[in-house]
Amino acid sequence: MEFGRIDGSVDTVDFSLPLEPQGNARVLERAAQVSRTDAGPVVRVGLAGWGHRDFVGTLLPPGTRQADFLGLHARAFTTNELNTTYYGIDADRIARWARATPSTFRFCPKLPADVTHGAALVGVDARMEQFVDLARGLGPRVGRVWGLLPIEFDPGRFAALEAFVRTWAARVPLAFELRHQAWFARGGAQLDRVGALFEEHDVALVISDVAGRRDVAHLRLTARDTIVRFVGNRPHPTDAPRIDAWVERLASWAASGLHTAHVFLHQRHDPEAVETARRFRAAYRARTGVDVLPGFPSPAEGAGPVQRELF
Repeated sequence: MEFGRIDGSVDTVDFSLPLEPQGNARVLERAAQVSRTDAGPVVRVGLAGWGHRDFVGTLLPPGTRQADFLGLHARAFTTNELNTTYYGIDADRIARWARATPSTFRFCPKLPADVTHGAALVGVDARMEQFVDLARGLGPRVGRVWGLLPIEFDPGRFAALEAFVRTWAARVPLAFELRHQAWFARGGAQLDRVGALFEEHDVALVISDVAGRRDVAHLRLTARDTIVRFVGNRPHPTDAPRIDAWVERLASWAASGLHTAHVFLHQRHDPEAVETARRFRAAYRARTGVDVLPGFPSPAEGAGPVQRELF
């Protein structure tokens, strides 16, 4: 995730999270009144991908074949950001992903570029019908479908966003990441406007914690589930206290009724996120007693042997 990265020093960045938005209590109370249907963990932790060869030796055992990457990855993590669907989606790949992962794993498929960027959500019903039909091939493994809206998608396009949400939120769980600065302008009128729409339709507003755009770490809950994208700056020492702050916030939300938080860990290079996951796992377990990544290998354990019969 390159959005909001700072190439130079981040020493002067204030990484503190904002105060809890006032509307969160209302959203959490509403969520607590609805039975949770997912038997998996409330806090799910994952990465953006699974195919990087440098995962061998850091997450996967030496000699792991490419064909086994996803199956082993899905033992260690409980969710995946599934960025690849932004570039295209087909039934064969969906079937392979479903076969390789247990039914308890959750993918969050990213809306295709031609829907969010090419058409800016307008006139995309046929494309969405195809996308949703294919994504359903993952069965229970579908978490939240999420769309990254281009940075030029400003509040002047609210009508397009509203029409899309009213059409599709009833058919598939949705989330959106907004990036134009006007959504987060002082006073919060535009964020309140989109927050009200999303609350009405149980659409999550993606939260991104990144050095160069602190406004997108808004902490606004608008649905029973949320998506958090944490972008680290390893080996910078601020990563650890940032993780601790997120553990505290997520533990509070989980205790207050949030159904699921998909937490996606990003670093400049994917294998560096493995150590970030270890840090998150240890911090969350120390805070709550809950192991959010029970299948995650410790450095001493390794990833264990490949058992293809399980997949």
